[in-house]
Amino acid sequence: MKQKGFTLIELLVVIAIIGILAVVIIINLSTARVKGRDARRISDLNQARKALELYYNDCGQYPPTLDPTEATGCQAPVTFGDFLANPPADPQTGTPYTYTYDGSDNTFALDFTLEGGIDLYGAGPHTMTQDAIQ
Repeated sequence: MKQKGFTLIELLVVIAIIGILAVVIIINLSTARVKGRDARRISDLNQARKALELYYNDCGQYPPTLDPTEATGCQAPVTFGDFLANPPADPQTGTPYTYTYDGSDNTFALDFTLEGGIDLYGAGPHTMTQDAIQ
């Protein structure tokens, strides 16, 4: 009489294949999350740069800080918050990016770090200025 069912070897092979597939999927998900956060960083910073340019057009200079309630450098009641409600922050940690304003030549810099790199920008620290991302 022939018994129906799977042998122990067959079950172990199937379990190993499922385990390998699970590892591959988890690795790909992790990579997709990193790329998603990097894309959000670039998008948030481009939005901040546009808001800074709008502030510059109205006030003749960039704001000394990204505080949305501060009106320094512009006539009240105009504040940076009129152009961007919340300063950009890192999507992973929630900490705001470092903003530096140089009043001597009226320029700004926003420092940020990409985890995995995106498009033309590799992983690591970068700076966004009024001209471009460096």
